[in-house]
Amino acid sequence: MGSMGQSTPLKNIILVGPGGSIGSVLLSGLLSEPSLSVSVLVRESSKSLPSLPTARLHKIFQIADSLPYEKILEAFRGQDAVVNATTSTLEQFRFIDAAIEAGVKRYVPSEGRYGSTSSPRSRQGLRGILLGVGCGLVGNINPDKTKNVVVYISDFATTQVELVEAIERISGEKWTLKTIESYNAIEENKKQVAEGDHFAVYRLVSLGAVTGRYGGWLEEKEKIWNEELGLPKEEFEDVVTRGLERMKG
Repeated sequence: MGSMGQSTPLKNIILVGPGGSIGSVLLSGLLSEPSLSVSVLVRESSKSLPSLPTARLHKIFQIADSLPYEKILEAFRGQDAVVNATTSTLEQFRFIDAAIEAGVKRYVPSEGRYGSTSSPRSRQGLRGILLGVGCGLVGNINPDKTKNVVVYISDFATTQVELVEAIERISGEKWTLKTIESYNAIEENKKQVAEGDHFAVYRLVSLGAVTGRYGGWLEEKEKIWNEELGLPKEEFEDVVTRGLERMKG
C-alpha cells in the first residue's frame, strides 16, 4: 500500500486474541476510546468468549482453531487497524499477509523487539508499529507521524532495588531478599532450553528484561513517544500502589 496523502483517523479496529493477560488489557484500552469501533477475532475454542463485552463490540468474528486464511481475510476487510495479541510468531505471518491483502492501514503485532523491522514484510507498504506498553496508543496515534517507524513507549525506567524499596515503603512490609548472579542464571536456563525445558524460555525473557542487557532500558537508546502521542503520564509509585492493591484482591 502506498503512502496516504493526508492523515486519516483510525476508526475500525479489530483485536486478534482478546482473552488472556495481554488481550484483555488491550481490549479494555481500545474500548475506553469512544471514537473507535472495535471488533474482535477469536478462536472457536477460546474460553474468553463468554466474558467478552458483547454489547460494546461492533462484531465478534469466531474462527476455527486451524486459522483458515480466507476467514482471517474476511474479518480484516474494512478494518483500519489490526491489533494482534496472540503469541505465535508463525501465526503472525499469516495475520500480516491477510492484513496486507485486506488493505489494512496499520498492523500492531503482539511483540516488539530489536531487529523486527529487518523483515521484508516491513517494507511491503503495511505500516507496522511495535508496542511495548500503552493501550491507548491506537486511539491517539497520528498515522503520518508514525508510519514506517518503530514506536517506543515507556512511562519510567526503574531497577529491581528501587521496586523492592517502593513495595516495602508502600506496603509497610519487609521482604526477605535472595540475590542471584544473573549471568549464571542465564547460562543455566540456556542449558535447560537445550535440554527441552520450554518454560526456561520464559525465565530467560524475564532475566533479559530485569538485567537491562537486552534492550530493557529504552530511555537509554531510543526516542520515547509518550508525550508526542498525548498518552497520559504514569507515575512509578502510583503503578506500584495499584499493583499491590490488585494483589490483595
